[in-house]
Amino acid sequence: MQISGTVPSGSSVTVVVTGTGHYAYIGGNIDYVNTSDSFANIGAIPRLNVYVQNGDIRVLNTVDHIHGFFVAEGSGVFYSCVDNTQTPIPLTGTNDYNNCNHELSVYGSASASKFILHRTYGQLTAGSPPAERFIYDPELWLAQPGAATTNNLGGYDAITSLPPVL
Repeated sequence: MQISGTVPSGSSVTVVVTGTGHYAYIGGNIDYVNTSDSFANIGAIPRLNVYVQNGDIRVLNTVDHIHGFFVAEGSGVFYSCVDNTQTPIPLTGTNDYNNCNHELSVYGSASASKFILHRTYGQLTAGSPPAERFIYDPELWLAQPGAATTNNLGGYDAITSLPPVL
């Protein structure tokens, strides 16, 4: 299944990909409307959830940003750099470095059993930006899953932060 585009304000979109060997292919940038401005109310915050059961999440090498909550369940893998044929680029060929030389920013969250982060953007020196950035946005917990309007928006009783379990 190919995913790209813009999630409108006030929308909650959930994509579920099922079947062994199936995967979600992110073939273009994924944006939220109004990401640079404030939202009028919590119900206006968009949300995208992508769940892949027993499959992978594959991001095209030219995609530079995606917004949402991305989960590759089971033994699924998150590939940050695939080619136009939706095949992961292994970084073993002569042009593979150049093919993956683009920065990727994930605004939201990603979960998988394994991450293959093959972007080659930047330098291995201090001060150089990373090739892949995962930015946890407050929109992820403000826009509740399945709740896109103030009419069906349940309230939070409390929000707390717990220490890590070591």
